[in-house]
Amino acid sequence: MDGPFDDYFHTPDLRQLRGSKGRYDIPKINFHLFRLRAFEVNLATPVDLGTRRFTFDPSGRDIPLFRPSQLSDPTGCRPTAEWEVRAAIPCRLLGAASYRLGPEAATLDPLLEPLVGERFIDEARLRRTLLTILPAATLDLVIGHLLSNSITSDSPKLHLIPEAVSVLVGEDSGEPAFAHEVVVSGDLEDWGASLTLPVDKRVVI
Repeated sequence: MDGPFDDYFHTPDLRQLRGSKGRYDIPKINFHLFRLRAFEVNLATPVDLGTRRFTFDPSGRDIPLFRPSQLSDPTGCRPTAEWEVRAAIPCRLLGAASYRLGPEAATLDPLLEPLVGERFIDEARLRRTLLTILPAATLDLVIGHLLSNSITSDSPKLHLIPEAVSVLVGEDSGEPAFAHEVVVSGDLEDWGASLTLPVDKRVVI
């Protein structure tokens, strides 16, 4: 019941209870399974919704983006990560990322050496910690490198951008697609002109 990756997913208990006062008489349960089918859209013309908001769907509809299957070894006996399964991409999953600073962080600034090897559950926690030891101006200079090189391999954001979602400014601009460290996940309906982003961010998806 519900989705397998939902925080409160559960399965029905169909065991027959003992005694005459238990729940019984569930003669049939129908499961209707439909295969999800996603169509890849390349070089889509975005629809301008105003205030620098756009939709990927050329018709302007507010529809979810889907991710392709990224199962590297379908026969492997291991738990499947949510981002590996073909399905719609929730905002939560697109922005899910944890970080662990490597030895190269200390080469950017010696003040970062005590944090080498530490794991941070998300980007917000990493930024708050860095601001306790680095001036804001210094953080602006190194944050891009840290986010790019410190993201952990099990982070959904690392695998969804740009594997499932890729954004670039014009096919002929010569610029590469936006990397995961400059992308922020967000709800299109909640996005407004008053919402500010860190200077190192380029796009909200």
